[in-house]
Amino acid sequence: MQGDLSRETFDPRSHYTAVRLQQGRVLTDADFNEQGDITRHRHERLARDVIGASGGPAEGAGFALTGGMRALAVHALDANNVWIAGEDGVLLVSSNGGGAWTVADTGSTRHLRAIARAAATGWAVGDGGTIARTTDAGATWAAQGSGTLQTLRGVAAFDAQRAWAVGDGGLALATTDGGATWTQHATGVARLYAVAFTSAQNGLAVGQGGAIVRSSDGGQSWARVDGGTTATLRAVMLNGAQALAAGDGGTLLVSNDGGATWSAATSGSTARLRALRMRNATTGWAAGDGGTLLATNNGGTTWTAQPVAGGPMLTGLSVAGSADAWLVGAGQVWRVAAGGAGAPATLPAASLLIGPGCYYVQGQHCVWEQGASLANQPDGGVAQRLAPGTYLIYLRAWQRHIGALEDPAMREVALGGPDTATRARQVAQVRALALPAPPNNTPWTCGAAIAGWDALAAPPGARLAAHATPQLAATGVCDIAASAGYRRLENQLYRVEIHSVDANTGAATFKWSRENGSVAYAVQSIAVDTVAQLTTVRVAARGRDANLDLAPHDRVELVDDAAALQQRAGQLFEYLNDGDDALELVLAGVPTGSLGQDTGLHPLLRRWDQRPTAAGQNALAVVEGSWIPLEDGVEVRFAPGGSYRVGDYWQIPARTATADVEWPLDDDGAPLVRPPAGVQDGWARLGLVTVNAAGLIGAVTDCREWFPQLTRLTQLLYVGGDGQEAIPGAAVAEPLRVRVVRGALPVEGARVRFTVEAGGGTVGSPAAGVTDATTDAAGQAACPWTLGAAGPQRVRAHLLGSDGDPVAGQTLVFAAMAQANVQAGGGCAVTIGKGGNFEQLSTELLQKLLKERGGQLCICFLPGQHALDGLSIKQSDAPMRLSLHGCGPTAVVDVAGPIALGGFAALELRDLQLAMAPKAMLQLTNNAQLGLHGLRIDGKQEAPQPWVVVDGTAELRMHQCEVAAAAPASVVVQNAQGLCEIMHSQIAGDLAFYGMPGTDAAGAAPPAAALVNALNNGDFQVPAGRGQLVVAHNQLARLNLGQDMMKQLIARKFDGLFHTVVLQGNSLGAAPSLCAGVFMSVTGNHFTATKPTGNLYGAMVGRRAAASGNVGELVGDTATLYFLVTKGQFRGAANMVFTLPQSTA
Repeated sequence: MQGDLSRETFDPRSHYTAVRLQQGRVLTDADFNEQGDITRHRHERLARDVIGASGGPAEGAGFALTGGMRALAVHALDANNVWIAGEDGVLLVSSNGGGAWTVADTGSTRHLRAIARAAATGWAVGDGGTIARTTDAGATWAAQGSGTLQTLRGVAAFDAQRAWAVGDGGLALATTDGGATWTQHATGVARLYAVAFTSAQNGLAVGQGGAIVRSSDGGQSWARVDGGTTATLRAVMLNGAQALAAGDGGTLLVSNDGGATWSAATSGSTARLRALRMRNATTGWAAGDGGTLLATNNGGTTWTAQPVAGGPMLTGLSVAGSADAWLVGAGQVWRVAAGGAGAPATLPAASLLIGPGCYYVQGQHCVWEQGASLANQPDGGVAQRLAPGTYLIYLRAWQRHIGALEDPAMREVALGGPDTATRARQVAQVRALALPAPPNNTPWTCGAAIAGWDALAAPPGARLAAHATPQLAATGVCDIAASAGYRRLENQLYRVEIHSVDANTGAATFKWSRENGSVAYAVQSIAVDTVAQLTTVRVAARGRDANLDLAPHDRVELVDDAAALQQRAGQLFEYLNDGDDALELVLAGVPTGSLGQDTGLHPLLRRWDQRPTAAGQNALAVVEGSWIPLEDGVEVRFAPGGSYRVGDYWQIPARTATADVEWPLDDDGAPLVRPPAGVQDGWARLGLVTVNAAGLIGAVTDCREWFPQLTRLTQLLYVGGDGQEAIPGAAVAEPLRVRVVRGALPVEGARVRFTVEAGGGTVGSPAAGVTDATTDAAGQAACPWTLGAAGPQRVRAHLLGSDGDPVAGQTLVFAAMAQANVQAGGGCAVTIGKGGNFEQLSTELLQKLLKERGGQLCICFLPGQHALDGLSIKQSDAPMRLSLHGCGPTAVVDVAGPIALGGFAALELRDLQLAMAPKAMLQLTNNAQLGLHGLRIDGKQEAPQPWVVVDGTAELRMHQCEVAAAAPASVVVQNAQGLCEIMHSQIAGDLAFYGMPGTDAAGAAPPAAALVNALNNGDFQVPAGRGQLVVAHNQLARLNLGQDMMKQLIARKFDGLFHTVVLQGNSLGAAPSLCAGVFMSVTGNHFTATKPTGNLYGAMVGRRAAASGNVGELVGDTATLYFLVTKGQFRGAANMVFTLPQSTA
């Protein structure tokens, strides 16, 4: 850091935790500073360990990106031609009454605060003395020199040649030549907000403290008028002898003599009024904060409130002829009729807006108290508008050293204003990195590898070594060796700092100071002589002695806040001589742009001690590999192969007592090369932004990482008990089980409340409708559940807080069915196996038994090993019911061929272990009711085929099954007509719906990516579907879609989907998962893949979708869960997985 320091002693490798003072000892600046560095380092290290590389609080993370516009002024020439000016230099032009808007190129990103127009000629004025002029009705704009850097807040135009502008410092500008020249005139007012002229000579301006000034000579001179108020006035209207003014506290003033005298009108409001316009002598409006809109129909004598819904801050009004008035505020525009403002229209998203809040970047705590934009930020914005393309928006965090010259408020006035301690200030800057076309035409994602980002965020590559000149050996006994080592008489802290880097070649220059760059002088004014190429700088004071003063040919750096923040360097000059007195310094050369000329940016001259020998050079070239002498024995060497950044610096303490410098040495005593001591940057990705061909902000992808508050880390998790069946009035086999954890640690003693919500059953012991359970040492709680009357049953579990109230968002729902056991009819009358009715089952035997028993058959496989060559029944006669059961877990069936069962009114396979041969599979076709319960299916494949294919069922219930992996899917369900319910099962391969999934073709884009590309914009409609799909509490590899359905969806056709889809409580170990339905509910699922293909956790396709409580192993768009639904039809909340569209916190 630049400052009058003796040295920097902090080294994290020392592991010091505090600096301790001793009595009677000297306390140095290095001791005090080291304590601050220790504290800062420990805080940043702790934040990084807890949060990670970057992150913001889940509730209220800062730096959110949105597209929008903040309108400040509006001007309507007639019913069709309208201009709207706003922040970031945005100026919208419409020639069809606001039906369409064009973003005009004003050549500036400074806020435009006022606009005025005379026929096709117009002016826009704003911050930094900005003036832009058009002569073609707003199609093109050219900058004009205002001669000031003050903010201009009001403008008026009489014709194409005569115009006026007012602003800060009470400045009044006038032009009579179309803006080729602007003359400045003082008004004696601290700040003027608005100006109006009724002729080429007569005008009014209003401003701070109730100021009203009047001109009768075309703005050449101004006289103060008493308006009878001290409230700041922000708007003025002048038409002939009629004048009105409006301002703070609802102030409204009326004059009938051209502003010579004023009277107050009763507004009935206390709001800050910012805009005022009259349609004619009687009708007009005033507008301001809190949605305040006031109307008058008697020339301003009385006013009626016409509040605007939502209470926006209204900033601009315009009236043209008899058409409805125009009203603007924030990012909206209203048309105002006699009855008030109509519905608002949203203005085009011409600016990239950035929300307030905090964000941690590699331990650095970045905070914005107020929102900003990419172009205008507290620590310096991006000066150019973004061209069409895609950008990575990122946050750069670093520490800036601030002294009393940069912030005079540090000085203690009571002690005479001495320059005491300095400060380190956190800088947070949002920047944009243009991205090339993405590889394979897949959309950019937040976690994508980006070469430009890697280069930007890479640690500094420069290395430097320092030493004092070594002692040279004498050449003979009579010779005296040359003097060596550090030879100055004072201790110094040398600073070597990179000054510039060539963007094309990487060649760098550096500057150095023996005083650590602490010798600086406050700049009061600058005079530039472009002809002589000289700059005269007036400083507030010179150095107190020769060591701290300037001598001819010293190099000085002119720098201000903008240069320090944007470039980390100013401009170097050679000091030639004094001017008219000792406080005027004449420098060789002229500054670029407005550098140093805005006193609000705290300009200063900083002395550096290099003396380049080449004419016209002010910095030294970085030459690698050789020792470069600084002075008096101090030398530095840049290591070969370095990459340099402006502002990188090294500090070299030099001590007279040792005649040496303090620099680390290797084991052989040679100086080590060291990376820069600073500036230390932190980098974090904030989002991806697309700018369309019209220059408007398009898609915005949020790349921020979030972390919950520690007190919100307690979670209620599902363990078991959902989806059971029992007869009415009976208890379910397994109790309802939940687990309470804080992070990964179980919480003992937490209370969970179980409440019966449907079915009329009871919970707990003694049985009741509501019961509380307490978690054990493992964090688990259990609750027995007795079902009520036949039908669906539901119990809700709430985690209770210490106050006994439910904790928001911590709830689970358990469902069950009270019904008689599903029977195929006839009881288990036939047993298979040794000691049973038949030793082996075959197709012929099955057909015979079905016929003998009237189509009602239950077959049980006895414990032991069974052989089954296969089965083939395609029933088409009278409805039949078949149940195949295993008698306990030791009934194992070796299946040699396909089991093809179809056409049954009811078909059930229960509690069977099926060992499948390579050609074996279950083919279950056109069964009205199909139940698969407790199946264990395993085997080895020789060719791609699923183990289970369900085709054309009206009702499928698949519970507690285990199915081995298979390609292209383990289970395929297609042509389902009614309820399809898959619960509490483990499927090691894909679970596919709507047909057989395809395989990825070599070199082709992955199907999931193609689906995202086809449907991501949401401009489609999905017709009604049929049936219901419930996939709940399963352990799955992933969900998939049939190949034909994929082609259909990519072609934007949506026929044949389930009408409702519920995905709840599943664990999905592979990615991406694909699913489709008209209405989708995705709740409480866990996506465990750590390297998802194409950075996709999955894609859900439909008309409307809701998602909550889903969790991913990866957070951020390195693993995105897409909801490809009709635009605006997605809602998400409390998801710890990155979703697009985005979920709320």
